[in-house]
Amino acid sequence: MADLKSFSRVDESDFKSADLNECLRSTINIVWNEIKYKATMKKELGEIPRTRCNPQQMNQVFMNLLVNAAHAIENRGEITVRSWVEDGSVCISVEDTGRGIPKENMDRIFEPFFTTKEVGQGTGLGLSITYD
Repeated sequence: MADLKSFSRVDESDFKSADLNECLRSTINIVWNEIKYKATMKKELGEIPRTRCNPQQMNQVFMNLLVNAAHAIENRGEITVRSWVEDGSVCISVEDTGRGIPKENMDRIFEPFFTTKEVGQGTGLGLSITYD
């Protein structure tokens, strides 16, 4: 229940200091039912400093990336989430063993409403929101 409360604090739109590893853990718990039948989850969360951000927006970004990763896996695969510091920046990556994005779609993946999913299966907003 704490994960859901932390994830859904829509009334808090201010930037503040947040533990992005905790945001990742919380979001993984929220979307686990969507992921667990498709993938095993591998977490490689490094020592990272607290980051000034909007935690609710970061949770939304992480959710979009994790759900897309699960949708990219056809049968059973693995999703790896990593966090680390590089050259003074906090880095987060979400990697999956899914089929990948066809070359012809790479230029369009952040376009609002662009989707390769069947009608009714996706809005085409997940990566656009993530990019913003």
